[in-house]
Amino acid sequence: MTIDEVREFIEKIMRSRWWKVRMPNDTYLNLKDGHGTRRARGGAHGAEIRINLPHWARHPIVILHEIAHTITPMDRYIAASHGRQFCSNYLALIKRWMGRDAWLEMKEQFRMKRVKYIRKAQ
Repeated sequence: MTIDEVREFIEKIMRSRWWKVRMPNDTYLNLKDGHGTRRARGGAHGAEIRINLPHWARHPIVILHEIAHTITPMDRYIAASHGRQFCSNYLALIKRWMGRDAWLEMKEQFRMKRVKYIRKAQ
């Protein structure tokens, strides 16, 4: 995907009701093309949604991974950066934006790798 196609994909998500339920406050996208870095990154900083995607990372599965970081709280006492809440958000994104087959496939990968994505019973 080109960076413009990535922007269009992310903005479509950010305009959706799905997004507004999870991010009720106004947000804006700061998308970078990854120039000068090999790592994909995503996070929310106040109302700013920051996503940095080098060329290799411009695929829906990676983009959704970075978006999952933006909707998962980064308080180490609440949620680990790749913990249960992140994985649950990632699965929800995959189901909504890639479809049921991709969601089932990722759930199976999670099961095989013993990735936890359901809240612990209190």
